[in-house]
Amino acid sequence: MMERMRFARLVIGCVSLLVVLAACTPALSEGAVATTPASPTVEPAAQALPESTATALPTPEATPTPPIEAVTLPEPFALTEAWLAEMGAAGGFPDAAQLQQLAEALQADTMAYLDAAIALDVPLAEQQPALARMAADLPGREGGRVLPVDLASDVEIEMVVSAVVGGAPSLYAYRAADRWQIVPVPWPDGVVDPNLWPGAVESQDLTGDGMLELVVTYALSGGSGYQDYVQVFRRTGEGFVLLFRADLLNWAGESHYTLEPDPTQAGAMQIVLTYPHLYSLGFDHKMLNHPQGRQVWRWDAGVGRFTLAETEVDFERSAWGADMEITIEDRLRWLVNEGETRFRQGDYDAALPWYAQAVTGAKVEAWQPAEQASNWPAFASFRHAQLLLMMGRIDEGRAAMQPIANAWPGDPLSALAQAFLDGYGEGGEGAAERAIEAMRVAVDLEDHFYNEKPGVLRFPMDAEGLLFSGVAPSSSTSEWPRVGTFD
Repeated sequence: MMERMRFARLVIGCVSLLVVLAACTPALSEGAVATTPASPTVEPAAQALPESTATALPTPEATPTPPIEAVTLPEPFALTEAWLAEMGAAGGFPDAAQLQQLAEALQADTMAYLDAAIALDVPLAEQQPALARMAADLPGREGGRVLPVDLASDVEIEMVVSAVVGGAPSLYAYRAADRWQIVPVPWPDGVVDPNLWPGAVESQDLTGDGMLELVVTYALSGGSGYQDYVQVFRRTGEGFVLLFRADLLNWAGESHYTLEPDPTQAGAMQIVLTYPHLYSLGFDHKMLNHPQGRQVWRWDAGVGRFTLAETEVDFERSAWGADMEITIEDRLRWLVNEGETRFRQGDYDAALPWYAQAVTGAKVEAWQPAEQASNWPAFASFRHAQLLLMMGRIDEGRAAMQPIANAWPGDPLSALAQAFLDGYGEGGEGAAERAIEAMRVAVDLEDHFYNEKPGVLRFPMDAEGLLFSGVAPSSSTSEWPRVGTFD
């Protein structure tokens, strides 16, 4: 019995000692750090550890941040929708003041949408559902764009918003001072038109300097066709700087632009234009078959913009497409018009070979004009002889012109040839002017073409072109191309 009591007292004493020790030790959960102090005089000897034989486990991949879900707004773009409803009810075309109201409404609506649905502190790549929803919510026709871009090196979040509304600008939105800022993308020539519709938008490094440029288009609708305005901008602290501009008319066939790697500059892109090549200095018409024209524009750092590097006219491609047949008459007309272009520009030496090719080509193909069609090789022979005389090569010119004067008795072409010889006389100063005036008096060409009289000279030839003298003024004074048209 006594032994049991001693054992109980011993147990109680041990428990009491443990309680006292626990009370004297600070709790780790309260911030105390348990340490074992090293001996001040004895340093442990370093021991080589055996090499590990355990298999290294792969580092687990970080779980990607889930994209931010789209927010459904009750009445997105309400101001713009109200403007469209009001204009639709009123009918007609909005004036300049009303188009300004449209621009302000679209900017205010876009700002409100961005504030409500697009986060400023999250990369746009992680907000694709929200951006897609915004594009679907844009007012106007289907096909609106919300395009994340990287135009400015000092801006983290930026995009282009393009609603398909006639007369509405595309908008550039970006983060500045932790809030959204919005500015319109410049209009072509700064002219606002209700028939001008935002089109394609893309962003690429076109100059090869590592910075992206903005390519934005507007489409101008019209009664017999439409045209695309293509613009390339660089974004700087001063705003948008125009690096390239082209007017692509889809009036006599389709005109296009493409971006291709520039073979002359690493990392740069060249702008290639393809279009119906119309002869403004020739005998041509919208409804005729045209060869495909091609221009290549390349970045020129020296002048700070794109400049024309290549131009060609492809007689093997119709501007109406690969399925369009190119006839012998088409080729002969194109050859003559190449000669006409140079003739009317005053470059007689360059014009001569084109007329000669037309004559030779017709002989090789044994070509004869169909009824009511122009006789292109006959006219080419006349113009070739005329140029020889105008260049002072009198003997060659007379020898070439006299057979034409005799070939078609009673036909205006033969009458013109004889009149030119008579007016030219023995040559000398003013001979060419006298010869052309003699042609004008000898044949009433205006009556001939207006009444569609038969003969060698038929549509699309005309009196003005046949009696042309001097040098034609330049058809364009713009530094930028305007293609697919006679302008």
